[in-house]
Amino acid sequence: MISELESDATNEQVGRLTDVLEFMSMELRRLEARNRKLTSMVNDLERRVPEGGITADSTTGGTNPRDQAVLDVLAERGRCKIEVSELKQLYRRHTDIKNARTLDDRVRHLTEDGPFEFVSPALWEYVPDSN
Repeated sequence: MISELESDATNEQVGRLTDVLEFMSMELRRLEARNRKLTSMVNDLERRVPEGGITADSTTGGTNPRDQAVLDVLAERGRCKIEVSELKQLYRRHTDIKNARTLDDRVRHLTEDGPFEFVSPALWEYVPDSN
């Protein structure tokens, strides 16, 4: 339809209008794709986060659900070396944590208390069933 209008354009204003319409059409397609991606991410988080949300309670023992989400991904890999930056990325992808300070705290807690062996300041080895 835009191309028909463009081909029948008899003046410069109609030509500019068709350019704007084409841009808006491309922008709409881009936003629809972004919406699909965000919807997928929300669905993934809803699947991983228990109903009622996550409550932090260190007195009950066990693993924090956010930490568990990261450990579940690592369990699929088995024993492996992993960089701190990749652990942060796993938290970003598989939990609702985005704040840099919180990421640092969660990674520090996980590597100190979890099934990890120190390799270097930026590298840890995930050792399943060692904790």
